[in-house]
Amino acid sequence: TSLRNLNSYMAPFGATTSDLAQWNPEGCRWQPVFKQIDRRETFRGNTLGFLYAPLIWIDRRLYFPDKRLLYPQDFGRQGD
Repeated sequence: TSLRNLNSYMAPFGATTSDLAQWNPEGCRWQPVFKQIDRRETFRGNTLGFLYAPLIWIDRRLYFPDKRLLYPQDFGRQGD
């Protein structure tokens, strides 16, 4: 099976994980760049997130920068 099929099969069982810690205000969700499993980039969020997107963007740039949790070079490593 391909990795794409495996990820879509395992997702309902909690085998996926986030690679990014991103700040969101209470009740708002906004992600300007989201890479889908087929490598297409899109954006996503809820209504409040899109409404307050400019303010969220400013907050993330000045006070709450995104934090990467996993890096591409970490995949496939067995532990050090």
